[in-house]
Amino acid sequence: MPLTFAFPDLPRPPTQLAPLVASNDAPDKTESALTRAHIQQLESQLALLEEPLTLLRRRQADLLASVETHRRILCPIRRCPPEILSHIFSFAVESTFHFNDISEVAAPMSDLAPWVLPRVCRRWADIALATTSLWTLVFLDLDRLGEEGAVRMVDLLHQRSRNMPLTVKIYCEQDEVRSHRVLDSALAHVERWQNVDLYLKLPLFLRLATVRDRFSSLTTLTMSLDVLDLEDLEDDLDLRVDPDFWNTFAIAPKLTALCASFWNNDNLLPSPFTLPWAQLTRLSTTFTTDTEVLRVLEKLSNIVDCRLEFSSRDFDTAPNSSLTITLPHLRSLLLQIETISPSSAPPDRSTGSGRPKRLPSLLDNLSTPSLQSLTTYHTADAATILALIARSGCMHTLQKLRLHTPSLHANSVLDILQKVPHLSVLNVGDLNGVLLPGWTTSTMPLIPEFIHGFTREWRSVSVQGGRERKLKAQIVDSTYNVDVSEQLAELEKDGLFIELSSRTYFRPLITDSFQ
Repeated sequence: MPLTFAFPDLPRPPTQLAPLVASNDAPDKTESALTRAHIQQLESQLALLEEPLTLLRRRQADLLASVETHRRILCPIRRCPPEILSHIFSFAVESTFHFNDISEVAAPMSDLAPWVLPRVCRRWADIALATTSLWTLVFLDLDRLGEEGAVRMVDLLHQRSRNMPLTVKIYCEQDEVRSHRVLDSALAHVERWQNVDLYLKLPLFLRLATVRDRFSSLTTLTMSLDVLDLEDLEDDLDLRVDPDFWNTFAIAPKLTALCASFWNNDNLLPSPFTLPWAQLTRLSTTFTTDTEVLRVLEKLSNIVDCRLEFSSRDFDTAPNSSLTITLPHLRSLLLQIETISPSSAPPDRSTGSGRPKRLPSLLDNLSTPSLQSLTTYHTADAATILALIARSGCMHTLQKLRLHTPSLHANSVLDILQKVPHLSVLNVGDLNGVLLPGWTTSTMPLIPEFIHGFTREWRSVSVQGGRERKLKAQIVDSTYNVDVSEQLAELEKDGLFIELSSRTYFRPLITDSFQ
């Protein structure tokens, strides 16, 4: 029904008020009475307009709502091809699955992608259910999942993903849990597990023994395990560990990447599992001693990316000097000691030449002809690295070098700069203040002599080869307390980017992964 309104004419003010409107004069009694009467007449007409205005505002709101409703018909996402929409859905699912802190994913799972997608509309449901890859990411937080509903959801994941390989992440912090129906439901499809991330306590981890030798599709394995004292485990929980359990991953014909950390109380441990080391191309894991590291390195004939962390050792104990392990495919190597205490720091080994005597290192037993990136945290000194480069012949392939050691000499750093012509990243950590000893603005020049020598050496080697070179260098000195960033910025025109710092970045290897 149309809305019609009759609006009365605007009341005209009395002629006596016109001079007062145009002036600042005070009205007399008659003029005041006329003014009040005119205002009352205006307000009465305003009251008459209130009802039609309310109706008009309501009609305006209805029209705006209808405009928005019909504007959705023209929304570009309606014209989006199914394959593009499917690709967008995949980002939503991956953002749910890949996260930094496992506690950030809040229950219930049914409110997260991909479960929420089919509930939007029929078209989205058809596309989501037809895109099997959306259902191949299986995240199971057993601390939060109730067994009844979650088993049904896991079964639906397996059904909707059809026979595609699965990426599985399973998490449980509870020590007393020995079995879980959700885990058993997932293990029923273990042949489809391709990328796996496991964080389980040992009693529940033992369930994997039931699927030993069935990891036929496994390519990437990430796991963290607190290897409890087995005697205490058996006494406290009345739980027996079958020795064959440690062979759970022994047969995994496609496994090429392993990221694993093992510990007991405060100590890092080597893998208690039998693993197909010779297959691995990427490895990140823990050990107790450097001797254990060497035993595994001998088996890594196909390794390309290797990151190893082991507990503190006696720096005076040298590895077997007669053993040389050649790793022909190794491109990236990181060696790190977990903790450094004053008692474990290397003794002063300065020689008469002013250079430190070489420290024993497991690098002395390696040959890495294809090495492109080397990072050492308290596991080698500059002389050891130079010897590795000369022995391996990798001076033309090495591009990134990060050296952190308390036994460092300025000339050794300059030797590295001279003998490794293709360096693009150099990170030198001198934790004992050897490079810039006692450097303060009152006792030393603004730019320390070592930096001047470093710059001169860079300029001399950068012109070799006839091509433009760039080097990003970070030099850490515990005595550094002067900001010379503006002066160092002037070197950038030569392709040299130097950063001086008093704090080194210690990378916790056991949080690393290949995901």
